[in-house]
Amino acid sequence: MNMRAFLILIALGFGASGCLLLDPSSAYPGDDDDSTRGDDDDSTVSDDDDATANDDDATGPEVACEFGEWGAAIDNDRDGWPAQGWTDEFFGVCDCDDGLDDTYPGAPEVFDFRRTNCDFVNEVLTTQVSGDADGAMGFIDPPQGAAFGSSVTWGQFGGAIAGEPDACIRAGRYVVIGFDVLPALRVGSVPEAAAIGPFALGGDVECGHDFDGDGEHDVVVTSWGDNANPTGVFLYSGSQIEAGAQLGPDAANAHWTATSVANPLAGDTGVCLGVGDLEPNVPGSELLVGIDGTVTSGYAALSISPGAVTEPVRDELVWAVNVLHTFSFPAVQPPQEVRCFVLDDLDGDGVDESLFAPDSSGSTVLRFGDRGFGPSQPTDIVFASTVRSATAADTDGDNQPEVVLGIPNVTFGGDGGEPQENAGLVAILRGGPTDQSWAGVLGPGGPTEFSPDSTQLFADNAANAHFGSTVCNAGDLDGDGRDEVLMTAPALTTSFYGEARLYRGRAWGDWPTPPDADVGLQRATEDTRFQDTMVGNGFGVMSRCARPPLDRPTHLFVGSPLRDGSGRLWWWENLSVLPDGGPR
Repeated sequence: MNMRAFLILIALGFGASGCLLLDPSSAYPGDDDDSTRGDDDDSTVSDDDDATANDDDATGPEVACEFGEWGAAIDNDRDGWPAQGWTDEFFGVCDCDDGLDDTYPGAPEVFDFRRTNCDFVNEVLTTQVSGDADGAMGFIDPPQGAAFGSSVTWGQFGGAIAGEPDACIRAGRYVVIGFDVLPALRVGSVPEAAAIGPFALGGDVECGHDFDGDGEHDVVVTSWGDNANPTGVFLYSGSQIEAGAQLGPDAANAHWTATSVANPLAGDTGVCLGVGDLEPNVPGSELLVGIDGTVTSGYAALSISPGAVTEPVRDELVWAVNVLHTFSFPAVQPPQEVRCFVLDDLDGDGVDESLFAPDSSGSTVLRFGDRGFGPSQPTDIVFASTVRSATAADTDGDNQPEVVLGIPNVTFGGDGGEPQENAGLVAILRGGPTDQSWAGVLGPGGPTEFSPDSTQLFADNAANAHFGSTVCNAGDLDGDGRDEVLMTAPALTTSFYGEARLYRGRAWGDWPTPPDADVGLQRATEDTRFQDTMVGNGFGVMSRCARPPLDRPTHLFVGSPLRDGSGRLWWWENLSVLPDGGPR
């Protein structure tokens, strides 16, 4: 090829090989707008470094996107976006992963724990659907009362435990039951609802268990904290729960309170609530309830016997409440110090384990279910920490569930080493088949008192973040056989937004290494982060945070019970999952 022919090829936009070069000015946003391909008029390809990607103004080296020797953009995945260069300063202009054709600036987000839109930040939940938000989101305004969203659990009503799940949401003095919530949210309609109440302001709700064996779930409501409305434990048969129903406390199929004949403790009944299989010789599920008295506090394990009269003065009720076990200790603390949770069957013996405060010292005990209640047992795991939230989740997919503990009142050293009160801690305790293996979670001491060999720690270093106020098993959102975990930091007494941080399940050895083994992974190590857009809303303050009962959940819910004085429940849709729970 002679020199004249070579220059003609260059002028026509061909390289020495005769191949047509890509023109970044026409193919990529913000690139070279002066008809000279890939250069800046000074014979040095892509040498502009003024924080405006590929704008061809001949000032400094340009390193935003990668170009070949003759100015051709590198696009290995052929998605129409040039590959990111050696810096991520120009995010939103170049392809941050040139090996995946669904990853480029502005790409639609689905829940796969990848920043497919190349914005290089954790996605957040905002007040409107945004291109920066993973999936789709919205919120449910409160139909009843205040503190809407302080507790969320799931059941199925309407004749059978099948089909779409129904939501039970605590809303101050009421419980709101939304029917077929998930399909309604998908099309933007308001779900049909029922309401139960009014109750005292304090309390919880659980509706995922069938106590009377009629094939649909029943509702358990606890009520405590004032004398303006009935208090105690209330149970409603699912056969009563239908759209439009307004059920009062007197419509309960059973009511157990401080004045019940079989209650050995006088005081607020139901200050904590757990439901599960607690007794090996009793069919069905049992209740674990906390009782706070002026002299004595404690717990009672209760079973339900449908078809029997509970008390002569309430002969219209047809369920009996049976006391299986009780445990008490001197009452020298406020009611919220009476804490109880029911976890899964951790040791494989067919009985669920429980977690409770054994006394007023601030410690927490993990009790194996076949050991019963009462004084300490040799197999007890005692944490010298005040656990406020707990759940079980199989985060590593080995069918041996881990225990997740939220400890929001922990103080850590923050920036500069200054103590940060109520920063908060979450601990994931590695699952094991026997109770003996759980004894290894306790370390030799230190601020966390957990063994690094058996525990993965997460922390916040900001004062009053209250990280760990709620922990939730979010289910297997991405379909890899491992549960994801949601951890909230409501930051009630600060000027920060409340947050919910979602960590993806993974093999036990694949967790990132924390900078300080005694503190653990801190903010910005999560896979996805959600947050409210106003401070002081109690975003993530939930006494119960259950997920819809699907193999692969299609939605995630986070309550803001203090927002606007009435509360709000945020929802987020997993767009990588079809409505029936299968992958897209």
